[in-house]
Amino acid sequence: MRLFNHFFLALLLILAFKVTDTLSSGFEFYGTTGKVTGVVRDDKGELLIGARVEIEGTQFRSGTDESGQYAILNVPVGTYSVKCSYVGYESQIQKDVKVSADINTEVNFTMSQGGVVLDTTVIIAKRKTIDNGSGKIISSTTIDEGGIRGIENIVAKTSGIVQDEKGQNINIRGGRDGETQIIIDGIVTNNPLDRTSTANVSNGALQELAVLTGGFSAEYGNVLSGVINVTTKSASTKFSGSVDLVSDFIAGKRSQGYNIYSVSLGGPVIPTKKLAKYWSIFGNYERQYFLVDQPVSTDVALLWSPDGILPNFSRDGHSWTGKTIISIDEMTKGKVQINLTAGYSGNIEKSRQWVGSFGLYNSFMNPKIKDENQQGFFKINQLFGSKTFYDLQASYLRSTSVGSPGLFSMDETYKDRNGQWTYPWYLAVGDTNVIPGLGSNGSSISNNVNFGVFRNPYDLAGITVFANNLFGKRKTDQLAFNLNFTHQVLTKKFGNHELKFGGEYKQYKIRMYDVNPLSYSTINYNKYSDSSGFVVNTPVISDDDGNAAFLNAFGYDPFGNESDVDYLDNAGLNVTEGPLKPRVGAFYFLDKMEFSYFNTNLGIRVDYLDPNTTVPIDYQDLKGPDGQFNGSDFVKVDKTIIVSPRLGFSFPITDKTVFHAQYGKFVQLPALENLYTNQRVLRDLADGGVGYFTIFNNPLLKPEKTTAYELGIKHSAGDYLTLGLTAYYKETSDLIQAKNIKAYDLSYGFAIYDNGDFGIIRGLDFSLDLRRINRLRASISYGLAFASGTGSDINTLSNVAYNGDEPPKLPNALDFDQRHTGAVELDYRWGTDDVPKGFWGGVLSRLGINVLFSFNSGRPYTPQNNSTDPLGVVSGLQGNQPIAPINSAYYPWNYKLDLKIDKSVKIFDKLNANIYLLALNVLDQELINAVFDGSGEAGYTGWLDSFPGKQWAQQNGPEAVRLYNIRSHAINNYGPPRQIRLGLRLFFN
Repeated sequence: MRLFNHFFLALLLILAFKVTDTLSSGFEFYGTTGKVTGVVRDDKGELLIGARVEIEGTQFRSGTDESGQYAILNVPVGTYSVKCSYVGYESQIQKDVKVSADINTEVNFTMSQGGVVLDTTVIIAKRKTIDNGSGKIISSTTIDEGGIRGIENIVAKTSGIVQDEKGQNINIRGGRDGETQIIIDGIVTNNPLDRTSTANVSNGALQELAVLTGGFSAEYGNVLSGVINVTTKSASTKFSGSVDLVSDFIAGKRSQGYNIYSVSLGGPVIPTKKLAKYWSIFGNYERQYFLVDQPVSTDVALLWSPDGILPNFSRDGHSWTGKTIISIDEMTKGKVQINLTAGYSGNIEKSRQWVGSFGLYNSFMNPKIKDENQQGFFKINQLFGSKTFYDLQASYLRSTSVGSPGLFSMDETYKDRNGQWTYPWYLAVGDTNVIPGLGSNGSSISNNVNFGVFRNPYDLAGITVFANNLFGKRKTDQLAFNLNFTHQVLTKKFGNHELKFGGEYKQYKIRMYDVNPLSYSTINYNKYSDSSGFVVNTPVISDDDGNAAFLNAFGYDPFGNESDVDYLDNAGLNVTEGPLKPRVGAFYFLDKMEFSYFNTNLGIRVDYLDPNTTVPIDYQDLKGPDGQFNGSDFVKVDKTIIVSPRLGFSFPITDKTVFHAQYGKFVQLPALENLYTNQRVLRDLADGGVGYFTIFNNPLLKPEKTTAYELGIKHSAGDYLTLGLTAYYKETSDLIQAKNIKAYDLSYGFAIYDNGDFGIIRGLDFSLDLRRINRLRASISYGLAFASGTGSDINTLSNVAYNGDEPPKLPNALDFDQRHTGAVELDYRWGTDDVPKGFWGGVLSRLGINVLFSFNSGRPYTPQNNSTDPLGVVSGLQGNQPIAPINSAYYPWNYKLDLKIDKSVKIFDKLNANIYLLALNVLDQELINAVFDGSGEAGYTGWLDSFPGKQWAQQNGPEAVRLYNIRSHAINNYGPPRQIRLGLRLFFN
């Protein structure tokens, strides 16, 4: 295997450097605009100097230079008509010219001489079938024709992307979860706290998705694996809008309560012929309600509920997005080329997590999560002629999350046991008047029912929400500023150069609160509440109370109220701390060079991280020489500066085939939640009160790194078919892992997050795209990948750290090492003039059929013996002994067939309707998302076949076995069943 790795890397390097020693990233999507370039000649092949080229309906225009070339920069994503005119020649218009984000759209003209009265020749433009790089552009038309909803679900059918069967996570080219960046209208939506995306954009608001799986340029930072650049719709000079209704009520008894309602509207603010171009606005609102958030195979669901509806496992959400554009360019007829853009988006989502031990008898305890995200931006964009522009942007993001057991409302307060004071629920979870069954305040409920398979009602001990705690809060505020400058240079001798440089600065304010507050009821209520009710006067909590509650808080006082100051207990110990305020910055420069038969880009990026906090001088000697753990044992964390070069090239082998290669170094800053640990916890550690079961965050974490190589070929077979094949090799290093640390005197030991994991990923991506021809559009994607490393996520080695062992030095298959992944999409639809007359013509007119077949080879697991119960019924959760190498076995292949049939009809004038029937997993295949290591099966742990398991079954009888088998059908191990949905879309334009 090592020999294969070396051979693969050598092959990439030899092929790349044999062609040239100048590399650059040849394909990037960052931004929200593209450019149109080309050459103008006459019908004899002579260059025309001074020809006028303009994008109709806009102020975007340019003239050809002495080389007959022109360039129009800063063109918003969309479809346009491009017109060329020259004195003495017939004007020519090329329609349906598609412009994509950060892509050069080439439009060449061949002009014919005309008479005194000049005619205009109209040509339907054919978009180039070859793009120079790795990735895919997905248009709104393609999205509408298919049946997939949600940004990550839509892009998951791209070569090189792996998604689990639950539709929860995507991994791009062997990257970990959280290594994908989602950008909406130029704004990064990933929450820096945990790297999850706050994006939730309705399909009705999507204009274009640009998926980048490798080779992204120096404009991109803080991302290792892939980028999804989303452009939302903008209004035009005419009004347009739509209403979408989707529901699975048509499935009858098999309905999972799937309902989506969406409305979009856009147009000019001042709807007159003259003023319509000056100011436009677009908005979208979507409401979602899913009675079952993640449906599973029907047979499995029926085990948990007689009607097949998993109880208390719902999701309820609202999302909205809006954009407005003021064109000073249009107002001044191009004299002042400034455009102002502002946007705002957000979502509120309430969901329930599934806890297997509560699922059958007391699912009302399933945790509640409430997420609320909002972001806004304001951008100034100014052109200087057609070849130079800048954009200056300010943006704001706020993301909040709250989680609690389902018994409580996250906004409720409760009376104390004397009925005198009110307090938040998380201070009441140990109160006998609040929790039925408590023997005394601060105690817990014994779990002696249902043979220990399912938990006792009102038992809270088995619930974790955030950071393995019972209650949690998160709040992140981000203020960002970006400046980008672009200049196009057209030369005949030295090629064309698009020079671009810019930078960004981000300031964060982060609040976190994690607590397991079962012991809080022992606190004297008078110390934190007065006669006015829920008012905290002088919060007092001992260090012992904080330790017992596993309290870890920044920006909140000990009782969960926002606070900007540090809180000390009566011993002077830091119990909670004020909000965290890290700072991030970056600068980049790139040159996109285009020659007659060769394109190359060169870029460099500098990233900056300031955690803005302190760290113990020596984790292995926390108390220092004086034997006391205090402020003198801390120092300020150093700032991190890291440089990343990006290089690549492309050139045509023939007029139908393009070769491209990429090389780059990419870095990603640690998730900010992994940088900070409350001082109270460290003080407890210094006194020997915390062991390996706690993994400490570490402000000394450095950026994670990837070095990537790629080469590929794209071939165009005619004007409609494109074939692509790309080979890639990646080495990841300094990935975050759990690591063991012992004190010099062995008085304590603990686990800490540190940079140490590494990985090796290599693979092949194949794609075939057939543009619509004779009613048929087709797309095939296939990825072959080998993803190996020492850890699949930051907690993979937590057991190793817990045992005090050294981390592994040799790579194994990663948890998402899905070797074979593919999808085939066929879309066949009739128009209005290609159908027979009569009844069948009416039926077939504007009728479409979309078929999507996807498959994968399953993911790996580590075979183990079955001597201990993975459900922890008899004793606490324990790991079984491996009986084969790590991740050496794979669970079965998964196959899924989706079908959509839709028909559009005109209601009147410009109002149309589209009604469709969508069937997901038509064949009702059982989709396996995970298996138990002791059996290799999704619905059976294997423990009942062991000697301890047989003893337990004999002692407790058939009913205990029945309950155990239900619990063994873990919801997370299965994908969705067959689902039938009916949709209706009304739209006008």
